[in-house]
Amino acid sequence: MGLSDRKQKRHLERRIKLLLTDGRKALKKARNRIPAEQYLRLDTEFNDFVSQAKNRDIDKETLENSVERFENSLYSATGYRHKGIFREYTESILFAVIVALIIRAFVIEAFKIPTGSMIPTLRINDHIFVTKFIYGFKIPFTKIKFLDFRTPKHGEIVVFEYPRDDEDKGKDFIKRVIGLPGDKVRMKDNIPYINGKPVHSEIIENAVDCNDSNVYSCKCILRKERQGEYEYVTQHRAEYPLNQSPECRNNSEWPRRDKEFGTPYYFGDKESNPDWPDVVIPEGHFLVMGDNRDNSSDGRYWGLVPFENIKGKALIIWWANDLSRLFTLIR
Repeated sequence: MGLSDRKQKRHLERRIKLLLTDGRKALKKARNRIPAEQYLRLDTEFNDFVSQAKNRDIDKETLENSVERFENSLYSATGYRHKGIFREYTESILFAVIVALIIRAFVIEAFKIPTGSMIPTLRINDHIFVTKFIYGFKIPFTKIKFLDFRTPKHGEIVVFEYPRDDEDKGKDFIKRVIGLPGDKVRMKDNIPYINGKPVHSEIIENAVDCNDSNVYSCKCILRKERQGEYEYVTQHRAEYPLNQSPECRNNSEWPRRDKEFGTPYYFGDKESNPDWPDVVIPEGHFLVMGDNRDNSSDGRYWGLVPFENIKGKALIIWWANDLSRLFTLIR
């Protein structure tokens, strides 16, 4: 069979397939708009056409004539025309785009990690999927949510829209939830205290090379923290004498935030404000922090995140430079 014959065969098969679906629909819609006698005649023709289409022994010319005859009869009665190839592909593409947009808006979305604030859990250029519906559906281009299934839990990693009106307004951030509405939170020795009790934290590695592009030559301490069902590792810059050069010490250039700036409160960094006061998180707000505790712009510096700003929960790493981390669930 030559190329031309194969094209003709595919074209005929497509016409038959469309007639078996769209033709029947067009006939049903016309039932109350055409005389009963005409409808019965068309229905008989359709049944004859179906029988011939299912007959594998029928020759190509007879089948083509049957298709042409029924298409003409259907057009005369209902105005039906089979879809052209361009229209068929255009409709398929538009349908796929609409489905993809719905999935992205309400179900799952891909994000790329831009900074090292979540090291060691997430690294720069990690590609992740985020579930959008778990905290409720959000109307696109608004902050209005509906069908809130639940709110974030202690220890979950969330993607959210930056909450303050400054140079980062509108950007997506990713951090870990440390404090929930109603929690009384403070920081001591770089460890969160929730309602007067320290978050479980233990050193698992001491004086390791910092896995951070800004301070590769510095030493860090890795601590294991646990909140609820989540257990994770945080990275902390080691103190002197392990880190003797100034660039390796805790970042002392963060602005001092030891007072209340309206609502909510702001914390400060470890060096500039060692005695962080207790802060009661107001209703509808969350305190979030990066796992890279000494190199993370987070709720300690720019405040709390309103629930309506939270877009979804980090689910899985689907691409990473380190192939051993592919398809790793994010905890």
